Amino acid sequence: MRKILALVMASLMILSMFAVASADTEYEYGTVHGITWTIGGKADPANETAVQREVERNERYLKATGNTIVGETFSYDYQAVGAMFEGGQLPTLFSIAATEPVKLIKNGWGRDISAQVEAVGIDLSAFNQAILDTYKDEEGHLYGLPYSAYALSILCNGQVFIDAGLVNEDGSPKLPTTWDEVLEDGKIIHDKLGVGGFALTACDNQGGWNFTNVAWNYGADLVVMNDDGTYTAQVNSPEAVAAMTLYKDLALSGGLFGDPTVDTRPNCISHLKAGNAAMCFGASDQPAKMSSTLDDGMDPTMVYEIAIPAGPDGIAKNLTGGSGYWFSPDATDEEVIAALEFLIYDQGRWTNEVTDEIKDRWVQGWKDNLAINVINLPGFPVYESEAIRQQNEMMKDYQTNIDFDKQFAKFYEDVQKAGALQTEEEGDTQNLYRELTSVIQAIVTDPENADVQALMDVCQENVQLLLDDFVAG
Repeated sequence: MRKILALVMASLMILSMFAVASADTEYEYGTVHGITWTIGGKADPANETAVQREVERNERYLKATGNTIVGETFSYDYQAVGAMFEGGQLPTLFSIAATEPVKLIKNGWGRDISAQVEAVGIDLSAFNQAILDTYKDEEGHLYGLPYSAYALSILCNGQVFIDAGLVNEDGSPKLPTTWDEVLEDGKIIHDKLGVGGFALTACDNQGGWNFTNVAWNYGADLVVMNDDGTYTAQVNSPEAVAAMTLYKDLALSGGLFGDPTVDTRPNCISHLKAGNAAMCFGASDQPAKMSSTLDDGMDPTMVYEIAIPAGPDGIAKNLTGGSGYWFSPDATDEEVIAALEFLIYDQGRWTNEVTDEIKDRWVQGWKDNLAINVINLPGFPVYESEAIRQQNEMMKDYQTNIDFDKQFAKFYEDVQKAGALQTEEEGDTQNLYRELTSVIQAIVTDPENADVQALMDVCQENVQLLLDDFVAG
């Protein structure tokens, strides 16, 4: 059954992978030394500070342990990674999306790290158990560890709302709280300013992924797992059809900007940053990137975020996902231990021992962010620790380029409510998203003639066939 997560918003994720500490720091590493291992991902060459922090990190780690990290250019993609698994070309340690562990385990693309996690003393009871379980096989063997979570949202350009006269008494933008208001505000913005109320993506699986959240809030349950391990699609339920009709209303409103059939999510966010659209689907990890001066950043004080609006019956949920660490099946026991100890003692993951050096690295990371106008925002924790609690308090002093209470506090308040955060649908999710995206494409291409019920009936048939194949495979 789908897992409903009530994640307590009492903390935040570690933001800087490349922050610096004093060179003479003595870490409590174990007995694994002289190991060379690889990590997926390198600092952005365009970010000179990040490159320098990476060099400092590697030098610090080598001095403390004798171990060497080799960064590799790497971007996770399920299809490409499958070939890399088979060819033994994966880095020792790399990041994956929260949607991937079950598939990777099913394909045998990973290695059991249970013994190594126990050896380095990571407390598994401190994790959100619903999330941690997705990193285990049926026998309870552990293949990876989660480290961050996010919540789906609607991102808003506050300046566009203000320019359209949609303001509160204090002069701040008056943002929508319901889907009706999203439609109404979008039309006002379009009529007054000639720009879009909403930028929508429907060119890839992202479109269907976003839709599932809207459908939940309309009361839909798109896929149900049966007691025998099979799945039943419910894509053409009255609730799902009503949610998809909202997309038709949005397309007919005249408030859409761009072409959803070709606009990716990055395109939509670019429209938002440029002031060509007031709203688009996003997630809690996006605002920090939107203001960066390295990427044509917008005014950070005008970046706003709201939770996905409730449906007509008041149901309000937010799709949650996240990231985790995964290990190459070819990694040796010593390499896994070296990587885990690096994450604990150098990066401050999964620890209650908060040293001054770790705090210094947090502060340096936040200062580095502010130097390029990046917004320092909390994440949604998957692990309870003293380190995370202290970060939550300390970060408040490094949010000087925003007004957190006005721009983001309501969003965090809404998504931390019990039952508000929900994981993805069961079964063959990516094919589900693809089929739903096809429906959205048909609607936005010809909204006046689109028969939503008929389109969803066809989608139902396609999704059920894919679910049957998924089980059989």
